[in-house]
Amino acid sequence: MTAIGTLIVIAVASTSALVTLTLVDGGPSASSVAAPASASVAKPSKPQPSESPVASTRPASSTRTTMATATVKPNPPPAARVPTEAPTDVQITHWGVPSTPPQDTVTLAQGDSTCASSLVGVRQDAVRCFTTSPSGGVWVLDPCFDLSTGQGLMCPSAPWSSQWIMISAQGTTGDTAPPSTQGRPWGVEVASGVRCREQDGAGPPEISGLPKSYSCTDGSGLYGDPSRGSTWHIEWSPQASNGSLRSVALIGAWY
Repeated sequence: MTAIGTLIVIAVASTSALVTLTLVDGGPSASSVAAPASASVAKPSKPQPSESPVASTRPASSTRTTMATATVKPNPPPAARVPTEAPTDVQITHWGVPSTPPQDTVTLAQGDSTCASSLVGVRQDAVRCFTTSPSGGVWVLDPCFDLSTGQGLMCPSAPWSSQWIMISAQGTTGDTAPPSTQGRPWGVEVASGVRCREQDGAGPPEISGLPKSYSCTDGSGLYGDPSRGSTWHIEWSPQASNGSLRSVALIGAWY
């Protein structure tokens, strides 16, 4: 009777060989089969995420840039600068030594040997004289001042003018009182540049209760007396004889 051995094949996983054990008649018989060098036992790998992007069901968000805007208020314009009034330049003219020759030379009117006090201005050394004009008429010249030579008088046409008329006479008026700046000046200059000479004699009707005190070169007039301060002021009318009044600054005053 032929004994039938039991063949038990045990496969042992190895990276280098496959071992087979054969049990024949109760004794193990070992044989080995070399595994191919390239053979390897592959381990189950973990599933890797797909490299392909998974489409999202959420809509792509759009980038929105919000620019903050601020309301910039423009700088307020600079405040209007109030023009500063210049102080009034008060001058005392020292007559008697003229820098130019006279326009005319006249004599005192017949019967008048002296001159009276001036009605223009307040200078004590000024006089008012009646003279015989070159044409034979009578000129009233006011104010007039003694010439330093003692040979007559000089009568300026205006306090700011170099033009004058000479009264040929012997001697002087004898009044040597120093001039002052008290009272109404002989001439003034308005801030606009217009010059005005004190009214001589009777004037036009009053305006707002003020008499006309100065006649100006542009036909306007000044009324009342100047109010004094650093800058003097006086009432002005654009017309010589009527109209409304407004205060104007004086930049010059002559005595």
